[in-house]
Amino acid sequence: MKRAHVNRIGYLVTAFALVSLTLACSKRTSNPISTETYDSSCRNTLALTIQPADIWGRRLTGATLTVVADGQTTDLSDEPYREGVSAPKQWIVKLTAPSYFEAQFTIDWNGEMSADSLSLTPKDVATTARTAKSFFTSEEGGKRCPAYTLFIGLDHQWFAATGRPPRGGNLLTLYRDGESYWKAVYDDLTTAKRSVTMATWWWQSNFEMFRPAGHETLGTIERKANTVVAVLNRLSGVTRRVLINQFAADISEGIAYVNTDREIRDIGRTLGDDFEVIVQPNRVSLSPLEEYPIFERTVPFEKRLLAIGDFGAPIFSNTALVKQSLDVDLGIASYHQKPVVIDTRIAYISGMNVKSTDWDTSTHAIFNSRRMKFDSTTAERLAVQAKTQLPDLGPRKDYGMRIEGPAALDAEDVLRLRWNEGRRVGDFLSEYSTPYGDLQYNDTPPGTLTAQVVATMPPPFDEQSIFETLEKAVRKAEHFIYIEDQYFRVPMLDAVIRERMQQVPGLLLIVVTKAITDSDGGKKYTYLAHKAYRDNFPERYLMLQLKSFDVTSFPTSDGPMNTVYFEPIDTHSKITIIDDLYLCVGSANKNNRGLKYEGELNVAVVDADFVKEQRRSIFRHLVGAALADQIGDDADANFALLRDTATANDERETFWRDAIATMSAAEIDAASDMRPDGFVYPLDFTSTYILDVGPDLY
Repeated sequence: MKRAHVNRIGYLVTAFALVSLTLACSKRTSNPISTETYDSSCRNTLALTIQPADIWGRRLTGATLTVVADGQTTDLSDEPYREGVSAPKQWIVKLTAPSYFEAQFTIDWNGEMSADSLSLTPKDVATTARTAKSFFTSEEGGKRCPAYTLFIGLDHQWFAATGRPPRGGNLLTLYRDGESYWKAVYDDLTTAKRSVTMATWWWQSNFEMFRPAGHETLGTIERKANTVVAVLNRLSGVTRRVLINQFAADISEGIAYVNTDREIRDIGRTLGDDFEVIVQPNRVSLSPLEEYPIFERTVPFEKRLLAIGDFGAPIFSNTALVKQSLDVDLGIASYHQKPVVIDTRIAYISGMNVKSTDWDTSTHAIFNSRRMKFDSTTAERLAVQAKTQLPDLGPRKDYGMRIEGPAALDAEDVLRLRWNEGRRVGDFLSEYSTPYGDLQYNDTPPGTLTAQVVATMPPPFDEQSIFETLEKAVRKAEHFIYIEDQYFRVPMLDAVIRERMQQVPGLLLIVVTKAITDSDGGKKYTYLAHKAYRDNFPERYLMLQLKSFDVTSFPTSDGPMNTVYFEPIDTHSKITIIDDLYLCVGSANKNNRGLKYEGELNVAVVDADFVKEQRRSIFRHLVGAALADQIGDDADANFALLRDTATANDERETFWRDAIATMSAAEIDAASDMRPDGFVYPLDFTSTYILDVGPDLY
């Protein structure tokens, strides 16, 4: 019998404070004590401390704590409030900090000395965490008296409370093509001193990370030196770990051979070489029609306070996390994360696999001799360069973020958890692996940017922090939402976007995705979203696709042989930008599975200067060099430019397809003003689809 599924979104529209009520003091006992041990002269005396913190249990910077007691107002900046009283009393408390939700509540003390002597109004101020209570005493003037500490943890307006803490001091670089991304990874790998950990959905040992000029004439040995395995093998004295997704492990262990090769499997079976491999399945199963739960957002605030130790170590209770379980059918989930972490100092988070398809330049040229499979011949590469043969692989677009700084630790922590879990349950090749120890960031922070590493993690981890940060960001959108993604079928986020667009009349939505065929399993939900936005916000919604253009003409005895190309770019991107303030990028697609149960890893950034710079670069690339200077910071003007460029490109495609057969070489050269600008084109599609499944399957 199947269990009922939970499908609710646990969010708070205004603010919440996670409150832990603890009797604490300067000198603490190791266990709760009874009131019988208090000094008789202070039995009805209360020492109250109100300690501001963030949701991750850290001290707040720039906070204002306002306490009103007996008509007297006390305003404190970044400091706790302390008071000693000997009669029943009430405190009205307000805590604010930049970029955090505000907390307001009332504390009442009934004059007694018990675990329930303090009460909070509203009582649901700790909605997403349990309130913990324990007794401690302080010794002042030789007397043992009770002391209460009330910790208030403010939730961040953009970052996910259920995720790892946002960390400052990072140096961030966004790459928008495989060539620049993998060259940066290649260069950083050569600097590794202690450890390298990688994860991928698909692995090819002969994936060429670096493809220099003249690549088309390089021999096999020369190109082999730039492959991922060759680079990793050159790292002496460095612990190397590779996590590879395994498809449908419960069906057959042999399916682990589908997305790996003999070379990496042999490496994984070799002992004592500091190069280890685990091939790991995501064991979530899902019925084709049912939905996977959105977990209630239980935040272990008390545990975070204890783990950080910044406020001492009061005793907390009732900190068990809520777990959800499912009884479902199809083993179609995977680990889709693709990070690279070097020395717990540098992390790369992207949507790119260690796979030949995941490499292209920013020009997305149709004829690119470096976009060939490893085993292709020199003659084949030269034929591509001469435009007499198409390359093995088409143009592809994706993004990756380089993180140098404290946030790199959090990316590695996700991999550490996966690695040790794989060893615990005996995943493929794990018997040849060694434990992954605790992590520590020891370097001086190199930058100034704050970033949060967020994840979707299946059981036993149960994390959906990517959705939480995206949901928060959408609820703050005022000007525009830009989504560029492999998919656009995410009903759980659509509901939030549509609600926000109804609330904010000028809010614009720009979506860039791939063309959708009738056989696409999730087309139903892309179409339903597209129709809803188009019908309700026709002037504020833009649906685009990307194409590369080229035209060739070769003389023959029968006249010129002309061919025009409008090649769809495989848009493999997973990036969201909101209001030039917020950016989230990584491996998570805009589908429900990527936000609910698929193993995913993203990084979120809130910084006006950084995000604006990235958005400008992305938009300029979309419209092409001739129009790039027209991209500015006005959301309406940018929206209009993208729309008009797409429309003009669509008209130019019609011109070329109609005229190319009869054009002379001279006419082709003369028609330069009819070449498209950039890569954007309108995208529309019919309501026809073959599969009618639930929203979480594809």
